[in-house]
Amino acid sequence: MRAREKPTQEEVEQFLKIFKACWDGRVVPRKDEKNDDTLTILGITPKHRMEEVKRLHYYDYFRGPTPDHDGDPSKEWWEFGLRVKGHEIYIKIRIYKKENGKYGAKCMSFHIAEEKITYPFKGKEG
Repeated sequence: MRAREKPTQEEVEQFLKIFKACWDGRVVPRKDEKNDDTLTILGITPKHRMEEVKRLHYYDYFRGPTPDHDGDPSKEWWEFGLRVKGHEIYIKIRIYKKENGKYGAKCMSFHIAEEKITYPFKGKEG
């Protein structure tokens, strides 16, 4: 995929398939507490968060892949949104290749959206 080009539905589906197969459910620790605060506000556990993230579909895609803030071009994050208990949740995830050639996955963000999320694959009814 060329830089800055929106992925196709099939590319998003493939990304999610790999992500779901190798994500262990943990969220990368953040300096702020948005992720933990969201669990408290929603009244859900980390296990429930994992179930929510694993139900992502291509139509929940928001934007990406975008480069990591550290400037490393091999680190690209994909952004999604979901409605959970009446709140729009912002989800930021990525996959990466380990030294052994297998894939790993990370979730950076699972928190209440701070701005409106636009879903390019959802119809007007979505």
